[in-house]
Amino acid sequence: MTGHARTSPGRALLLCAAALATGAGGSACRAQDQALASPEARRHVEAARAIAGSDLAAEMEMLCRKPRPSRVLGQPLPEGQRPPPRPPAPPEVGFEPTRVFDNLYYFGSPKVGATVVATSEGLVLIDTLTLSEDVERILLPGMRKMGLDPAQIKMVVLTHAHGDHHGGVRYLRDSFPGFQVVMSARDWEYSEKPYFMADGSPDPAPKPPRAPQDVAYTGSHELALGEMRMKILETPGHTPGTSSLVYTIVHQGQPHAVMHWGGGTPMGTEYELATVERFIAEARAANVSVRWSSHTDERSREKLAQVRANPSAPNPFIEGSGKLGRYLSIVEACKRAVTAQ
Repeated sequence: MTGHARTSPGRALLLCAAALATGAGGSACRAQDQALASPEARRHVEAARAIAGSDLAAEMEMLCRKPRPSRVLGQPLPEGQRPPPRPPAPPEVGFEPTRVFDNLYYFGSPKVGATVVATSEGLVLIDTLTLSEDVERILLPGMRKMGLDPAQIKMVVLTHAHGDHHGGVRYLRDSFPGFQVVMSARDWEYSEKPYFMADGSPDPAPKPPRAPQDVAYTGSHELALGEMRMKILETPGHTPGTSSLVYTIVHQGQPHAVMHWGGGTPMGTEYELATVERFIAEARAANVSVRWSSHTDERSREKLAQVRANPSAPNPFIEGSGKLGRYLSIVEACKRAVTAQ
């Protein structure tokens, strides 16, 4: 649930007109094509703009535009077609492990990450990276560097059934078999089917093995470990049973509620308005002050670097419940605009 603006609608219109006048066309006009123009959509856009003010204006402009078509993954190429040869992928280059809050740690690469929440009764791992090699070279050494014992992982929560989130489960289960995996029933079923990348080649990530203690929930699920509480909501769209999370963490001795959108963008046409509104209602009820993701963008990578450079400074990920409440209202208004359009 993040976004960045490149230009305002008014400036986009001027850029588009100038580009057409000079024969340049191109990107300025493509940006203008993303504007939401129907009367009902514009009403919601203006409501979002009024809430945004100046501090959230950039995010509002990015959210309140026509979503790009989502890539449809998971399907093999038609019979008789072969995917182009794929060169061997270079090993993922891991980030420096980061203790983001008192009890939340982030490990991963520029592509995808895994989050660990430490509690008095063990560790909760959210997503597991893509390949066994990523767990072996990035996640486990990173945890040990941060003083975390991987054998203390009690629960693994999977936000959705794409390989870059569940691919590390097999290696972890072979090494530390006692933990419980939590994923929606629909995504467990989805994860068991053959899965193909955008070019039609098979997904290289190992399938997650199921154990008797694992949870396949429907609708919602609540878990607790030590002092941590987590509400898991099924938000279908990015996958058939994507899970979005609201959970508690601690920073400088103070509790905070985190919202963790499960995958893709809530603005995408694959997400129904009711699904987005349901998650927003849960996030509001928890008085969230932090938003988190299993993927990073340029801004979040900058924040991670700030935390590593000066852990005692005000944490850039803590936005406060007031600002984040406004942000949720903007997401809701923009989703209504996109749906009306």
